[in-house]
Amino acid sequence: MNYSTLFCNVLITLLFVGTCFLAEYMTCVNDPLDDARATPETSDADRKPLVVRWWYAPIIILAAFGASYVPSTGWMNVIAVVVSAASLAFMACNKAAIHGKMQGLVTATFTSLVCWMWLGYSRAPMGWLVINLTTILVMIFVLSEYAQHFRWPIIRIALVSLTIFDVISVFVTGHMIDIAAASMKAGFPGLVYFPDFHTWKPIMILGAGDIVFPGTLMILAITTGYETKRWLPMWGTLAGFIAGQMICTLVLILFHSAQPAMLYLVPGVLIGYRAAVALIPHEHQAEFLS
Repeated sequence: MNYSTLFCNVLITLLFVGTCFLAEYMTCVNDPLDDARATPETSDADRKPLVVRWWYAPIIILAAFGASYVPSTGWMNVIAVVVSAASLAFMACNKAAIHGKMQGLVTATFTSLVCWMWLGYSRAPMGWLVINLTTILVMIFVLSEYAQHFRWPIIRIALVSLTIFDVISVFVTGHMIDIAAASMKAGFPGLVYFPDFHTWKPIMILGAGDIVFPGTLMILAITTGYETKRWLPMWGTLAGFIAGQMICTLVLILFHSAQPAMLYLVPGVLIGYRAAVALIPHEHQAEFLS
């Protein structure tokens, strides 16, 4: 494993942590600053921003997959980028107490800038940076909309099911590799590119789902950690993610073939989370496992 590979793995870890914390922050759920500013008369509903409609996230996911299967429907990716950028800007304005016409102006300006960068520069020599930006926006949006609604029993079943689907899609049908190839060719969001340390040309690619799905468990650990002041499950989840990521990298080096990253990441985060929960006081374990 050379320095460039280690560099990519560090970037993947930073992306995972940053995306999860930003998504949790955007939801305004259990944010310590909000709790500090709150008064006894302030309800949770008063402290939370207006959340965009729950059905936006499925539209984004279906649009990304649909556009990859049928490249001529690239306009669906525009919908995914616009909805994600506008929703995140809207939530950020609420977080900063910006309302009214100024909120609309900030949201419209940010959304227009993101779309202009993606449509104009995604196929430029360094276009992977723009694609990374739009993909990260989509990931933060999906996590901020969905992750807060899931608890441990549902998350573990969903992660195992999605891992089985990912393995079949890569090793049996191969259609996940076709989706990735079509997305790379068209410059669609949905992939995150990691560059070589020296040339800054992409040498590793990770799907958005490889961050989003394990990220649901990370956000559960963060939000429950705020409530219980127990942070060991968060660190256990992160340690499991890093371990799975390193094993995946070693397998890539040894076999030189595409791998379903979730095959390695999901067992890592599940084991790391559950082992860490087992180490905290028994009276707090139910809050992490309910």
